[in-house]
Amino acid sequence: MIESILSRDFFLHPAAWLAIAFAMGVVELVMPGYLFLGFATGAIVVAGALFLGLEGWFTGATGLAYLVSWFVLRRVLKAGPNMRKVDRDINEDPYKGAKD
Repeated sequence: MIESILSRDFFLHPAAWLAIAFAMGVVELVMPGYLFLGFATGAIVVAGALFLGLEGWFTGATGLAYLVSWFVLRRVLKAGPNMRKVDRDINEDPYKGAKD
């Protein structure tokens, strides 16, 4: 059973990637942060490419769908003019230079 799920043919089926995208979408709803949204978008791109018969698209560049979805999401979800940007490093000492 496990061997059939982890076989190459299973991951070349568009329904498997749609199920993975759905699972990542549910995880994104539970833990928001746009991390799993990128993976879900990449899985949808993979499912679409496999549905169109582009299996060869994944042989040379395995992560190409994820990279394309990352670039698209960076453009779509970029910080707007009203969003706060923090320039301080998280590792900096917040009390450095403060008076006792």
